[in-house]
Amino acid sequence: MSEALPTNTADNTADAAAHRAEKADAEGRLTQLYTMSRTAGMTNQEYVAVNPMAIVAVLLGLISALAFLAPLLLLIPAVAVFFSVLAIRQINDSNQTQTGKALAWLGLLIALACGLGTAGILIADGIRSSADEKEISKTIAEVGRLLKAGDYPAAYEHFDPVFQERWKLADFTRTWEAIKAAAGGPVEKFEWNQVPPIASSAGGARLAHTKVLMKFPKGAEDRYDIALRESGSKWRVIDLPSFFFVDRRKKAGDDFNLDPTGR
Repeated sequence: MSEALPTNTADNTADAAAHRAEKADAEGRLTQLYTMSRTAGMTNQEYVAVNPMAIVAVLLGLISALAFLAPLLLLIPAVAVFFSVLAIRQINDSNQTQTGKALAWLGLLIALACGLGTAGILIADGIRSSADEKEISKTIAEVGRLLKAGDYPAAYEHFDPVFQERWKLADFTRTWEAIKAAAGGPVEKFEWNQVPPIASSAGGARLAHTKVLMKFPKGAEDRYDIALRESGSKWRVIDLPSFFFVDRRKKAGDDFNLDPTGR
């Protein structure tokens, strides 16, 4: 019995060593599989896919230029930015199994350029329109004040040279005197109705078509068409068709189309 103990101890030692070897081999296999999953696509480029969101982003970025045509189309660059950011995040989280980051960045930059450019134009136009409306309101209010006071020569100075070529000061004065007699007195109210003017251009000049609120002693308040033309930093009245009728069939030498529809 005393001689068998060394043999059993040797067997136990051999079994433990074998168990440790098997455990080490299993851990090695797991490490190898983990390494392969982390580096998939790194050694064989044909398995690296282009992120589909990156393709969508660059396509939307290219058509973002349409935003310059209409403010509503600013939605396109906004969507392009969303897809670009989404694509970049997906590519970063793909463990290098996806590509296309350059496309996503290109779409993002184009979309930002188009979106910010369009927004800048809209802001500039808004500032200019606000300044134009202020000057138009000022001109109309001054004409009304002078007409109410019966100072026709001063009011006439706020009318455009094109109007003055058609209607001389004598005609202008006679017309307003006739209106005054028929209406029971001078105009009581002559002011802009606050509706944004319809802008147009003709002969290289900017025109504005809007409405003026007028009231006479014998009549109710009503709206009348009025057109103004930009002259330097000021706006002057170029047409008041309800009171100074121009036969559209006789426009020889007239370079200005006062109809905002272009007809």
